[in-house]
Amino acid sequence: SGGSPKITWEKVSGATKYYIYRNTSNDSSSATEIGNTTGTSYSDTTAVVGTTYYYWVKAYRSDNGLYSASSSYDTGCRLKVPVSLAIAGPDELTAGSNATYVCSATYNDGTSGIVQPNWRVMDTETGEVDSYYIRYITISTNGVLSVAAEQELDVSVDVIVGYNSLTASKHVLTHGRMSFSTALDNTELNFTKEAYYGIWCCRNVL
Repeated sequence: SGGSPKITWEKVSGATKYYIYRNTSNDSSSATEIGNTTGTSYSDTTAVVGTTYYYWVKAYRSDNGLYSASSSYDTGCRLKVPVSLAIAGPDELTAGSNATYVCSATYNDGTSGIVQPNWRVMDTETGEVDSYYIRYITISTNGVLSVAAEQELDVSVDVIVGYNSLTASKHVLTHGRMSFSTALDNTELNFTKEAYYGIWCCRNVL
């Protein structure tokens, strides 16, 4: 989970436990034991993001106290993935106003930065944007969502951004009205997994 390397192996007859070893070079003799398990898989949650590791497994038998020789090596690298998302932008839109919404992520290596969602714009009831209420919605090349309100807006709005199971949403007050749109995930909207997505959700409340 969280981009951690996961190694798997075949069950060894008579083994009661498996010990996992790790090194940054292909040298099992200097590898460090990082954990053990009774199963046949192990996720390395202590791996440093961006570092490639070599892994070996030894089977252990409790009936005679003996370890097997090291397995052949496998490699893995902990991926940089977001652990939280946020949306910055105005909390209110009025007639003649312009707004931009920028999304950022905090990652599992402690860093943070601006992300570039693949934005979709939709009406949560019709699946389309009613241009009578919102005339201009522009998605810039760097993933920023820009909105120009044509007139007083009698719609409720949620700006939603997500990555796999992570989501963040921002409620936008329009013409004194605000409500929560139904949360939509990337599966429901056919978004590609492992890609940021964003939704500008409008709902006619006239």
